Amino acid sequence: MIDIVDSARGAPATFEGWRDALRFLLSHWRSEIALLARNLGNSRSSSPQVLVRFDEKSVVVSEIYRQSEVAVGELGKDDVSARSLATTLHSAEHFGGDIVLCLPADQVLRASIKMPPARRRALRGALSYEVERLTPIEGRDLYFDHSVGPRERAAHSVQVDLRLIKKTVVDSALATCRSAGASVSGIRFDGDDREADPFVFPVDRPAWLRSLWARYGAIALSGLALLLAGLSVLSVYQGRDADLSALSDQIGTESAQAARVERIVKQITDANHQLMALSAKKRAPMVIATLSAVTRLLPDGNWITNFSVEDNKVHIQGTSPEAAKLVDLIDRSGQFRNASFDAPLTQAPDQHSQHFALGFEIVPP
Repeated sequence: MIDIVDSARGAPATFEGWRDALRFLLSHWRSEIALLARNLGNSRSSSPQVLVRFDEKSVVVSEIYRQSEVAVGELGKDDVSARSLATTLHSAEHFGGDIVLCLPADQVLRASIKMPPARRRALRGALSYEVERLTPIEGRDLYFDHSVGPRERAAHSVQVDLRLIKKTVVDSALATCRSAGASVSGIRFDGDDREADPFVFPVDRPAWLRSLWARYGAIALSGLALLLAGLSVLSVYQGRDADLSALSDQIGTESAQAARVERIVKQITDANHQLMALSAKKRAPMVIATLSAVTRLLPDGNWITNFSVEDNKVHIQGTSPEAAKLVDLIDRSGQFRNASFDAPLTQAPDQHSQHFALGFEIVPP
């Protein structure tokens, strides 16, 4: 018999075994975790942030706390210097060295395009080529990120929303903040709730990690504490269960079979060596069959200039008039999977096709 005090009733609850007791504890912990997650989710926005907003005429320093923004100071464009900005930042009550940079909305070019569904890495590689069609500015002079909308199954496409901004605008604002002794934990655009992708835009990685910890650290620690508490209770009640005694006896009786297990392991090792030798003999026909399958799969107008197979991974290079569609085409073939571009697409000299480098896995038979 196991007794546990029920905090809701203020009286002990009695259980026949540790399983019933553990089930009772988990049901209570589930409700407590849900309540904790709701409270922490509501408090994430209450973590104070210092915001530095750049616009055409001024630089405004403000504090965001509990979804309200309070101005700390404003500097004219001609008055901004490392010293003046540092003085204004240190006058903010919650300034600890990290700030969020906000750039003007009129510096951001927004565009929406239709693309075949693909994984993030493959889509990013295709968008690098599409960006140069949307703006006369060279792609290397732009920062851009994107968000993907719901999939349109009838058209077999997704809507991709792009945000593009000149590197000079971002780098100039970053340099001003860093010269004042601030680290940029995130970049925003005025009037847009979605922050810039930290894996694309040049934020300060330590500051970004600190901002993540400020938002989610309490949830992680609380979950870890509850997990450790659950494991502790589980180990205590398992120690009292009679099954542990039976398991100990079973381990003792099976120790006499160690020699037999050793012989089985040796037989398995020998069999593995034989299988490896057989696999080596079959490798050459597999490469030829794979090349034949890939060439049958690619539409007319696609050319392969380089082909290699390593273990279960295939790498091809070549040219295609519609290279962005190859990832989806290969994934839907049933013979291959996990296709992705190994490098960004580049324009071929004939201006009608793109050079591509593509990798994918062979689906085991």
